[in-house]
Amino acid sequence: MSYASNDELIARVGTTAAVQLTTDTGTTPDAAVVTEARTAAEALIDRWLGRRYATPVDVVTHADAGVVLKALTLDLAEYTLCARRTPVDKDVRQRHEDAVAWLEKAAGGEVVLPAAVTPAATTADDPLISVGSDSRLMD
Repeated sequence: MSYASNDELIARVGTTAAVQLTTDTGTTPDAAVVTEARTAAEALIDRWLGRRYATPVDVVTHADAGVVLKALTLDLAEYTLCARRTPVDKDVRQRHEDAVAWLEKAAGGEVVLPAAVTPAATTADDPLISVGSDSRLMD
């Protein structure tokens, strides 16, 4: 389940900028690069929110949370695209920093996802990542 679409990300940065940020040749944005930036943003969101909520958050059931998750996804993904061509605009950088700060607060319980019905809690206190026989905290 996606929190935002590739089309929404392209609309956020503008088609011309999306072309410039995703490809060295061509006249259309590189869909693979756009998808990579968007899915990386969504994975980062799920990593942080996974400390308190079952992820991915169902944005159909929790439409109020979906609005916030879409904004966070676009802020993080826009930064990722812009970082491909430095320097990153200070407003884009600030939105990225604000998004990460909000996610840190959400993971710590200082802020909660807006929802008429609270999204399900995660069953893990400290989510783990396992790679082969190496398990470690996701910090």
